[in-house]
Amino acid sequence: MSDQGPQVISLAYRQPVTLKEAALKVEVTDITDSRCPVNARCVWAGQATASLKVSMTGKAEEKLVIGTPAPPTMNLPGEAVYGAYRFSLIGVSPAKGSPDAIAPEAYKFEVKIVKSGG
Repeated sequence: MSDQGPQVISLAYRQPVTLKEAALKVEVTDITDSRCPVNARCVWAGQATASLKVSMTGKAEEKLVIGTPAPPTMNLPGEAVYGAYRFSLIGVSPAKGSPDAIAPEAYKFEVKIVKSGG
């Protein structure tokens, strides 16, 4: 990954993606979804989180949890950092159509990765 700015990757459950430029490997290992179903009235929009297994050559593997935006006072997962990389969850599909659970394999996560300078 170069210093050209953020990169957005699409991740599916248990399908690792490797960013060749950085030898950075990212995999979604767990999902939590408390988002409000479409066409329902909820006190707040809820949150979806993705647990990521992140690794790269020469650095220990770590588990990160990132989530969709939530009020800061709720202390819910947001962005996470691994080495020089900051991960944020910018999109989750499909939309939650009902209170029923969505199969993990159906999820797609849009994750923004930003490498800090230095």
